[in-house]
Amino acid sequence: MVFINIASAIILVSIGMGDLRTGLNRLFGTTLVECLQKTTRNRYQAFFVGVVAGLIAPSSNAIAMLSMQVLNQTALTAGRMLAVVLGANVGITITVQLLAFRIQDLAGLFILIGGGSLFLNRAIFRGIGQVFLGLGFIFLAMNMISGAGKLLMANNALKLLLSIIGHYPWIVCIGASFLTLALQSSTASIGLGVGLAQSGLLTTGILVPWIIGASLAIGLTMLIAGWASVEGRRLALGILSIKSFGALIVLAVGLPFASTLLQLFPGEIDRQTADFNTLFNLAIGLGALPLLSLVYRGIGQR
Repeated sequence: MVFINIASAIILVSIGMGDLRTGLNRLFGTTLVECLQKTTRNRYQAFFVGVVAGLIAPSSNAIAMLSMQVLNQTALTAGRMLAVVLGANVGITITVQLLAFRIQDLAGLFILIGGGSLFLNRAIFRGIGQVFLGLGFIFLAMNMISGAGKLLMANNALKLLLSIIGHYPWIVCIGASFLTLALQSSTASIGLGVGLAQSGLLTTGILVPWIIGASLAIGLTMLIAGWASVEGRRLALGILSIKSFGALIVLAVGLPFASTLLQLFPGEIDRQTADFNTLFNLAIGLGALPLLSLVYRGIGQR
């Protein structure tokens, strides 16, 4: 039954992502794409615009699709979009921050508001309704995933497996990446990790590579979404190279420090996870911005 709930949550996330994208298209149309085209000449400005885009479309899958849409519909190159995606990664983490405030408990309210708005005639209200409906489905899935994580604490075989792989952070990182790819949402993946941590199944030594793996997954999503175009592949490889370098630093030499840092954040494990997730993506983004010219050349950008 637990795995049925997780599978159902994955389906809910997929439906929520579809409603979220449709709602955003109704609300902004080409406005967001045009805004990105006009404000990405400066990498730092592009980073800030990316943060805002991540707040508007709080999903790694949605950002991947938006990035490919921008590349296909405008003259922007992968090099200019890198800073935007790095900023969007920071904006997405705000959703995990909201989970720490238990906003997912309001999933029913989001669905009620969203469903009611769909009966209105004006496109803007229908767009807002679909955004609320999409977020409601995603938050409902978060609740299901968290509940499933707590139920799994009674599974002794899973406890043994997690205690073994806890000694291999790279396996945890890669596994979390593919889990995030399947869930189509880094928020959903981290939500599951928090649920397992709250039940005592995950230690901070496992949770840190889990968070990093979830962050890496946006590069994999973009690689799949943009494989058909040269610029799409360049953008995905650029993000993957930056995120992989950050993961290498943390997992190879800084894991004990990162685990200690996570525990030093105030609050319970969900708040600590949210803060570490934001800090990691912010550090990666700001650290990479001055070096983007090198990354451009590395992915074949001229």
